[in-house]
Amino acid sequence: MKMNETTISKKIKQFKKIKRLGILGGTFNPVHAGHFALAYSAFKILKLNRLLFIPNGNPPHKDKPFIPSYQRFKMLKLAMRNKPYFSLDDFELKNKKISYTLHTLNYIRCFYPFPKPLYFLLGMDSFLNLNQWHQFEKLFCYAHFVVFTRPHYFFENAPNEILKELEKRKNSILHSQQHPSGDILLIPSTEWDISSTTLRQYFQNPIANTLFLNKQVEKFILKNKVYIPR
Repeated sequence: MKMNETTISKKIKQFKKIKRLGILGGTFNPVHAGHFALAYSAFKILKLNRLLFIPNGNPPHKDKPFIPSYQRFKMLKLAMRNKPYFSLDDFELKNKKISYTLHTLNYIRCFYPFPKPLYFLLGMDSFLNLNQWHQFEKLFCYAHFVVFTRPHYFFENAPNEILKELEKRKNSILHSQQHPSGDILLIPSTEWDISSTTLRQYFQNPIANTLFLNKQVEKFILKNKVYIPR
């Protein structure tokens, strides 16, 4: 995807004073409290100045979301109101091609340059499949990878490529703050008994269980019948 020079110039000014930036990607279909619990945890533990939410456009390892991208973006925008330290970027949504993380990280480094530390947040399940990502060895050149571990996932079952990277790159938060990229940080996550899939199923029932949804997001889903089969 060709990058707009005007857009990059604006983002350079916007992120100029940011010293530590985190990235959270995902389909956010829909965005829910579990996403924000992880985001707040990372923000506090890593002492971030800003956290950037990047909704997936056309992810290579997942089915393309069946609802329009503008609806996922709108729900995120609604959920992020009054959260000044969180930002939203539609880079992947505008890209009609497959959304590779390597390309996204390269894009971010255009306006958030080295040697500032960059943190890419992901869950344990995604990390254990990282060797299947496009040119995954190069990803560590752009950012630190922050893995939120889960009790029922074990590294013993991880592919050899992942175990080698973990052995070589596992480090402390303090070390990561002194380097722009290349570390793997392991952080225990708060378990949330919730998934976007479950929430989508709730909205197909007469009474939707929306305990884990932002109220404005809930209203948007119900008003637009986002998850009602047509």
